[in-house]
Amino acid sequence: MQNIHGIHIGFGILVFWSVFAGAIACSEAPAQTSGGNDGGNSNGGSSSDSTSSTSGSMTGSSTGGAGGTGGSGGSTMMPEQTAGPDEMPYFKTPDELCTYVNDSRQTSQGHDRWRGLPFKGEYHTVKTWPIKFTIDPALNAAAQAEAEALAGGAAPQGSPHTDGMINGNLLHQYLYVDGVETSNYMITSQQLKGDWIVGSYKAGLINANGTARMALYYHDSGGIAYGPKLNRMGCGGKFNPVDKSTWWVVKLAP
Repeated sequence: MQNIHGIHIGFGILVFWSVFAGAIACSEAPAQTSGGNDGGNSNGGSSSDSTSSTSGSMTGSSTGGAGGTGGSGGSTMMPEQTAGPDEMPYFKTPDELCTYVNDSRQTSQGHDRWRGLPFKGEYHTVKTWPIKFTIDPALNAAAQAEAEALAGGAAPQGSPHTDGMINGNLLHQYLYVDGVETSNYMITSQQLKGDWIVGSYKAGLINANGTARMALYYHDSGGIAYGPKLNRMGCGGKFNPVDKSTWWVVKLAP
């Protein structure tokens, strides 16, 4: 009986240590996390359009990848993309670009308006342009034609503008602005590989770019004395298979 009792005690001790060791192993196992991007802009959100910082203004936080929800812009599909697998573009088609522009203007609606060229014009508080533009098929076609010409080697129209450089590198890609405060306003930008890497966005049309906000996202002539009221918008985009870049075009008209 003593031997049997001893066997029971030994077996109980063995079971206890097995359970205890298993609990320790579970507690030290790495937790499983689910990935995902909330669409927010990692460039931050300072309250100024500084040319010496990568931070966006208070309206520069991303609208969370608004592209793909509209279906109201150009109908051109773009199966080839400049962005690599490690990039998170907020728009990939002309449709999505038009949606992104309107959503970014919605985000910036509380900001003072800007007229003139980026960093060369002035702020004001008179709002005459709509927050969201009406997508126009004719302007879509014109913007697409311009994008195709640029991808084919044509020079961009207008003057180049940037929000600054650090160590010889652009904070964001150039925006080319043509026809400011006229009835034929056009903004173009070239997307290069790496421009949409999360945490180091360099895309020219991202709303964290002070140049893009001034030129488009809170732009408003502020009255006929300064320029026409623009209501309609068209968007275009074209991938260049030679240099693997993509040209994006936004056209505005009354």
